[in-house]
Amino acid sequence: MHVFAHTEASKQHVYNLYLNGKAVGIGPARSNGTSQYYNTYDVTDLIRKGDNVISAINYATAGKSFLVQMTVYYTDGTKKVVVNSGRDAGNWKTLDGTSAFGDNGTSVGTGYYKQAAENIDATKYPFGWNTIGFNDSAWQNASVTGTIIDQSKENLTPYTSENTTLHSVRAQKVTHKSDREVIDLGSEIIGGLQLSINSPDSRKITVRYGEQLDRSGNVKYKLNAGNDYEETWTLKKGHQTIETTGMKNFRYVEILNAPDELNVNQVQGSAMRQDFDDHASSFTSSNPLLNRIYNLTKYTVKATNQDLYTDSQARERRAYEGDALINALSSYAFEADYSLARHSHEYLIDNPTWPAEYKLFSVEVAWNDYLYTGNKASLVANYNKLKEKLFLNNYNPELGLVKGDCLVDWPTVERDGYQFSDYNTVFNSISAGAYEDMAKIAQAIGKHEDSQLYSDRAKAIKEAMIKKLYDPEKGAFHDSLSTSGTLSQHATAFALAYDVFDNQSMADKLAETIKSQGKFKTSIYGAYFVLRGLYHANAGEVAEQLLLNTDSSDKRTYAHVLNDLNATITPEAWDETLKGNLTFSHPWGSAPASQIVEGLFGIQPLTPGFDTFQVKLQPGNIDRAAIKVPTIKGNITASYLLKRNRLKVTVQIPENSKAWIYLPLSKAQKKQLIVDGHSVKGTQDGSYLKIDLGSGGHVLYLN
Repeated sequence: MHVFAHTEASKQHVYNLYLNGKAVGIGPARSNGTSQYYNTYDVTDLIRKGDNVISAINYATAGKSFLVQMTVYYTDGTKKVVVNSGRDAGNWKTLDGTSAFGDNGTSVGTGYYKQAAENIDATKYPFGWNTIGFNDSAWQNASVTGTIIDQSKENLTPYTSENTTLHSVRAQKVTHKSDREVIDLGSEIIGGLQLSINSPDSRKITVRYGEQLDRSGNVKYKLNAGNDYEETWTLKKGHQTIETTGMKNFRYVEILNAPDELNVNQVQGSAMRQDFDDHASSFTSSNPLLNRIYNLTKYTVKATNQDLYTDSQARERRAYEGDALINALSSYAFEADYSLARHSHEYLIDNPTWPAEYKLFSVEVAWNDYLYTGNKASLVANYNKLKEKLFLNNYNPELGLVKGDCLVDWPTVERDGYQFSDYNTVFNSISAGAYEDMAKIAQAIGKHEDSQLYSDRAKAIKEAMIKKLYDPEKGAFHDSLSTSGTLSQHATAFALAYDVFDNQSMADKLAETIKSQGKFKTSIYGAYFVLRGLYHANAGEVAEQLLLNTDSSDKRTYAHVLNDLNATITPEAWDETLKGNLTFSHPWGSAPASQIVEGLFGIQPLTPGFDTFQVKLQPGNIDRAAIKVPTIKGNITASYLLKRNRLKVTVQIPENSKAWIYLPLSKAQKKQLIVDGHSVKGTQDGSYLKIDLGSGGHVLYLN
């Protein structure tokens, strides 16, 4: 079944689709310039013998068009279009739902978008409207509006990722108060609410939603982000099941003037997200806090996968390249379906945002996409657009540096006093990384002259940075060329993250500088670059120190996010005192997801599509851990146990893959390597002993 409707300023889906009363999905995906997306659904399991009814709530206030087409595929290989709402308009009935949904112009959105409050009136709602046998004789006949798109300006194209569908979330707890019922879903969702209730009379109830509770245990329905999540519902006398259709961010609900005390069976959330396989990935370790952090980031990805990666569905509902970089890598830790990451990346190529370095992130995300998928189609299609992201005219050949302003971090209080000038360390670090990635992209698609140019540029920038921006005595980078003496954590962290060091000794000094600071001095977004840089420097113990910081006086910790903020999705900031309008649904804070996989276990593709990959352990003081990572080649599983100067590692390598296993020499006493029961001579690589292994299961001991 193919379905299309025009998206609008609400920045969310505008239809809920049903077949025989069962929810099929919501959509469409938001448009990308001239591309108007339609969604396709397999409804085979919902078809029944005899009459069937297709129905939809279409709540667009502009462009109120809706197109659905059902095609039946027969076992003999033939197919037939049995429904087309444009062709068969005479078979469709419509009802203006304004009064049923109580649209009085009130918005629950923010300054970035308008979203109608759903002041549902059950006395006017046509219950049973989407089921067979409903009497629609009073409804109006549907009318054909003409061509659904302007073909001279737009194209109708299939959505390139998975559909957003509805997933029931049962309430975990109901607290009865004298004047209200307070419901806790257990975890924040992005979606709607369903209430089943038997009322002795027709009455108005107040329904409020929120991400947090206030100090009195009531729902904070005026969100930090600016939303006002309060609605008035009118109940009819008798039993009724009321459900909303719009998208909100909430964990808690409170209902005022309910006719009776509620229980957990009467209230459920309707999470709007893509399907997610909880069993596709897993992680456990000897550290309970690390396990909780992993689960926090895993649920973050699960809950925030809608039609497009956004900063948060609560406040802006906008895609940003920096957010997408972290979001995609987090998603790779849990899913082998890379389609949403690619779709969001390609959307951002055509809809760039304002920070200068964010445009460079598009190049990095493009290379990551190829590494994980092994499919270069996106690189080929977007190569020229990616070249334009590089600011080729901002390079100063005399200095060997690039000039440009950049965001560095957000909000501004999270910049650790960073001092800006024309030639910034953060911007040059990211630029060097972008040129390196662009060189590899050009090489992959046969643009060899371009590849050499980009490779030379990356090398020149790194050399100039080390010569002009690095302070070898302090083991840190200056913020910028004309701010000698200003050494923010960001300058050193971003340099490490993009491998701006010429040997391990320099990397050790940079990591030691961050270790001496003892904590994150960045935002929860910037924490990604700190952790990535430390793992790049083989300083896993320092990364662990920051990741597992439990200092109760420090708000910039994941322990604070879990224990004090009670977040179930990563928030936009470490704390409200650092960013007053933060949301509790911001996947740019999910850095530990990728860093547990790519850092602690060092699982990273070395060649596109995981033909070869590495497992490079940096266990620090965590003496036991096990992980499963889904890839396009199959699952990679790995575990290790540290005991009495002996390291045991097990690894499962997918078919048609080859892995380089790196074992830290510091974790063993005699350095004797045994693989699958046989003594083997590995190759020393710095502080590691490495060996290459083929597909299958292997057990390694380093004694």
